[in-house]
Amino acid sequence: MRSIFTTLLLFTCLCLGATFSDLSRPSVSLASSESGEKAEKPESHELTRGVEEIIPLLQKAVDTHDAALAESLIDFDRISGSFLHDALPSINAAVASGKIKLQQPLPTILSSLNGGGIARKTAEQFLGAEAKKFVLYGVQSGYFAGTPRSPGEINRLDGGLFLPFAGKALGRKEFAPGFLAYEDARTAMLRTGLKDGGHYIDLDLLLQKREQSWIIVSIDNDDELLAAWLGK
Repeated sequence: MRSIFTTLLLFTCLCLGATFSDLSRPSVSLASSESGEKAEKPESHELTRGVEEIIPLLQKAVDTHDAALAESLIDFDRISGSFLHDALPSINAAVASGKIKLQQPLPTILSSLNGGGIARKTAEQFLGAEAKKFVLYGVQSGYFAGTPRSPGEINRLDGGLFLPFAGKALGRKEFAPGFLAYEDARTAMLRTGLKDGGHYIDLDLLLQKREQSWIIVSIDNDDELLAAWLGK
């Protein structure tokens, strides 16, 4: 069973999330290649995006190893904060029952989350930042696309706190075509699914319009995802 912290955003995008399904890449270049060739300049993602473009763009980010595109499509901070708030009681119960076994520093962080106040806020921000690192690492390294870069390139990337616990979470990820459940002037709901190794996960993604583009701000069925991760 995967650690709940390892699978955090998916999705997160995730989210997706973390997540989360395969993102595709127009290439995000690293500082330099092993052959010494000059790195490509990352393309700009300051573009107007419609709701119907989000899932194809997520898959493109995965498949082309484009971490910048993935980051432009997902509000990692909001998703991870919301998920931790909703999931904390279930995580505590799973730890107490022995269903989840944590290695340091995760028990210390969990204690801070349960403590409230500044300590909790700091722990939430830290976990959110580390989950984001892990997801973007999965995209940029090519692991989420099933086409990893060379070891020399991958070793220069920062996978964050969760990388040592990743295991099968670094496998290929693929999104199903999105279905628009509803849309108004500022919000929309996309229903899709993520094929992650031998698992298929339904995703209800809440989107928010910011200026002229849409961004994923929440996984609306995170309670179902949590139950699946905990093996209920």
